[in-house]
Amino acid sequence: SVVVADVPAHTIVGGVPAKVLAPRTIE
Repeated sequence: SVVVADVPAHTIVGGVPAKVLAPRTIE
């Protein structure tokens, strides 16, 4: 899993903007 927190809004995680995911844990 990847923990997404305190990342730039433009950062893409799994094809989804990190601002939508943080601070959730992405499996």
